[in-house]
Amino acid sequence: MSGLEVLSIIVAVPALLDLGKYCSDMSGYLYDFAKNSKKSQLEITKYALELEATKAIIKEAWSDLQQYEEDSEPTKILHSLMRNSVFTKINAASAYLNDDLARLMSLFHGDSSRGWIRMKTHVRWQRKKKDLLELFLRMENIKSNLHLCILMLSSAYLKAQWRRRRRYNRKILRQIRLVEKLRAELKANGVDEEDIFTPRYLSQLKKVQPDSGSDSERGTDSGESDSPNRPRGPTRPSGGGSPGGEWHGDDGRSGGHAHLSSPEGLKWWKRHSTENPGPEQRRSMSRRERRERRERREKERRQRQEKVQQEKERQQEKERQQEKERQQEKERQQEKERQQEKERQQEKERQQEKERQQEKERQQEKERQQEKERQREKEIQQEEKRQREKEREQEEEEEEEEEERQQKKRDQEQKRLEEKRWQEKAQRARRRREEDAKAEQQEAEAERQATERGFFEALGRGKGRDHELAFVR
Repeated sequence: MSGLEVLSIIVAVPALLDLGKYCSDMSGYLYDFAKNSKKSQLEITKYALELEATKAIIKEAWSDLQQYEEDSEPTKILHSLMRNSVFTKINAASAYLNDDLARLMSLFHGDSSRGWIRMKTHVRWQRKKKDLLELFLRMENIKSNLHLCILMLSSAYLKAQWRRRRRYNRKILRQIRLVEKLRAELKANGVDEEDIFTPRYLSQLKKVQPDSGSDSERGTDSGESDSPNRPRGPTRPSGGGSPGGEWHGDDGRSGGHAHLSSPEGLKWWKRHSTENPGPEQRRSMSRRERRERRERREKERRQRQEKVQQEKERQQEKERQQEKERQQEKERQQEKERQQEKERQQEKERQQEKERQQEKERQQEKERQQEKERQREKEIQQEEKRQREKEREQEEEEEEEEEERQQKKRDQEQKRLEEKRWQEKAQRARRRREEDAKAEQQEAEAERQATERGFFEALGRGKGRDHELAFVR
């Protein structure tokens, strides 16, 4: 069993992990959708429970396959595969994926397109608007991966059985040729066995996917049919398998030895095989035979070393080629991203220019509107000004008229006051004249009385004549 055949068993692990993650995601979405959906709630919950059971089967099969990364001995790997029924577990897990889309669509009553839209809307909301179609594309890739994985596991098991039993089996040979043909087609399409579960392989898988009704489907069961848990009829080993041509049953019930894939069968094989002679056969061998056997072993060892070296060189060359292709792909991707970034920048600049033009037009329209409003406002202001001027003129005329009336009234009042003053002045002058005349009269009267009194006083003193003369004068 070669290293590539062991690798073909180990590569089943990521496929099972992808399948388990898909079952976990989809069951979670269905549980959430069942809580919010009144129709087919029981069916949705049942389907989610089936996906959980599938996840449990996958987890068990993965735990069986996980040890192969540490235990690389082919015999132990094959015995563990048969003992734990990994083929049955993988087939059971892949059987749940055959009609997933139809089963999911059958959960909704009425129009299937409406159900599709409802489910798609729900899952988009759950997955931050990611497309539901991505889940089903992943499901198809996982189904194809598991189909190829089962073929490779069956091929590895059948080749081991072919080498150990050394008998002609048409069915095993047909399965081996079928898988070799598939591998050749993969290689012709530029797909390496180590890369069959990478995105590069997934994009090319449909080119070499075998038909569902061909021997490849029956080949998935042929690997499981050789399990020690199922009884088989007697088989006849050929060649150097068993001296004497004895019949040996596969499970020990129809012959004298156990199944060749069991530990007892391997011990019998090592004891009776000419490729691995026992102590008695080695003692009966001549020096020449022992030398030839040593030379043959040395030659085989050198051939194995050369083959390992060549395989290592091919692997290095392949890695360099892959690294070169990855670098070229990376450069193409970077160039594509730069081109896309340039296009986005140009589109952004065009959009900005368009927005600036629109903004400029809006600004011009706004300015025209403002100018129009200013003109209308100016006309309104001019009309108001003319109205105010007219009102002011009217008010001025009224004020002038009122001023004229007031002035006339003031003139009349002034004239009246002037007349009144002249009258009062005349009255005062008249009174003053009268008073002056009265004073003069009183003064004259007083003087007369004084004169008379002096005269009589002079007469009384005896002055006599002088005073009389004076009085008379």
